[in-house]
Amino acid sequence: MWLARYKPVQPYCASFVWYCFTLSGYKPTKVPNPARARDWFREPSRVVMTQQTLRGNRRMMKQPQRGDVVGYVFYGGAISHVEILDRIDLDGGWIWAIGANTSNVQAANSVNREGQGVYYVKRKIKMIHTISNPFGS
Repeated sequence: MWLARYKPVQPYCASFVWYCFTLSGYKPTKVPNPARARDWFREPSRVVMTQQTLRGNRRMMKQPQRGDVVGYVFYGGAISHVEILDRIDLDGGWIWAIGANTSNVQAANSVNREGQGVYYVKRKIKMIHTISNPFGS
């Protein structure tokens, strides 16, 4: 993989998401640079859920589905980590997702962007920034 040539290792969460979709035969559209986490959320019509919809503004909320992309913000207001949604429990306040360049340590309370692998994680919904459907609305 081309990312392996970079030292220190570059964040690869978004590249992993792209790789998983394309390997399974799906090609996300309208993702300008699939290796950049925030580019998975550039198309407003693809947004399924945001923190604003969780706070009561439900007019733009759609039901998140398995395969949607979950974005997290660590600093500066820009999405800097992405994972693939497996399932969501809105009433219980949890999501389950698959992510790369992360860690399973304290996954429920933090997102380790400098992680060492690919993990299936359970996180609190309040940790997400945006959920988007990469294949259209």
